[in-house]
Amino acid sequence: MRSKTWQIVLHVLGWAVFILLPLLFFPKPRMLFTDDASSRFFISFAVSGILLIGFFYFTLYYSIPKFYLHRRYGIFTLICVLALALLLGSVWLTEIARHPPPPPGGNINPGMGPLPAFGSAIIRFLVVLLFAFGLSIYSRWRRAEKEKLGAELSYLKAQINPHFLFNTLNSIYSLAIVKSDHTADAVVKLSSIMRYVITDAEHDRVSLEKELKYVSDYIDLQKLRLPPSANVTFTVSGPQAGLTITPLIFVPFIENAFKHGVSTEQESPVIIDISIIGSSLHLWVNNKKMKVKSAKTESSGIGVENTKQRLQLLYAEKHILSVTDNEKEFSVKLVMKLK
Repeated sequence: MRSKTWQIVLHVLGWAVFILLPLLFFPKPRMLFTDDASSRFFISFAVSGILLIGFFYFTLYYSIPKFYLHRRYGIFTLICVLALALLLGSVWLTEIARHPPPPPGGNINPGMGPLPAFGSAIIRFLVVLLFAFGLSIYSRWRRAEKEKLGAELSYLKAQINPHFLFNTLNSIYSLAIVKSDHTADAVVKLSSIMRYVITDAEHDRVSLEKELKYVSDYIDLQKLRLPPSANVTFTVSGPQAGLTITPLIFVPFIENAFKHGVSTEQESPVIIDISIIGSSLHLWVNNKKMKVKSAKTESSGIGVENTKQRLQLLYAEKHILSVTDNEKEFSVKLVMKLK
């Protein structure tokens, strides 16, 4: 709403300058109110300016989208010619009023006549027409960029969701193989998680409480299949009410810790700390580096890379991401400014 208000204000100011242009360059502005010829000149300029304003919006919102962009160039050209004829007609009438014909036997002032005014009107007409084209091209570019952004986000989200589903189904499959008593609980957890992914996560933003509940359920589900050597520490602190977040924006970092930071042969500490300070979310995920398959052959890397891209698209100037990747540990620190 604020953006539209500023657009209206800029349009009004721009057209005010356009109509009042003679006041900026007229050698003696007082003459516009004391001299009849000067007053008629200003009125002529203002009337033609109002006609050009109407032509601008008619061209921007109707002629260009309906005719020019549909390659109906003949109709578009005809409209422009008729508009120019109407403009020149108004200029001619006002010029006749400014320079009435001389009395019988009188001398004609060679400086009089509508030709100079016609030239000025044609130049302003072309400027307005080019400006309408420029603004139309800019609007279409902005719309295309927005659609491209939406398509990219949909693509990235579509990659993340199946990726999580496949890993979770593998976990439940592992429980079923050993006939674990936790299998039924895991199915219930998965049902709750997938309900969130299918319904709430389809929105652009969700409440922070829902997103952290999803994270908590996800971690509980992972714990069901972890070996005794795994030591998961999960903490959440700070007020969550009133804050919203893009769904599934940092879950792949947590998923990556479980995927590559857990081993059945050695102690595997995984630390996940989430704190809310003011309107900022601070995430710290830390795990020991285990000897697992190369990340190049694991699909987990897809989710992490997509998350980095989503952060750049949605929180370009509102996040700080620090990744530590060495022989001993993998650590992610993320600070996000929430709404």
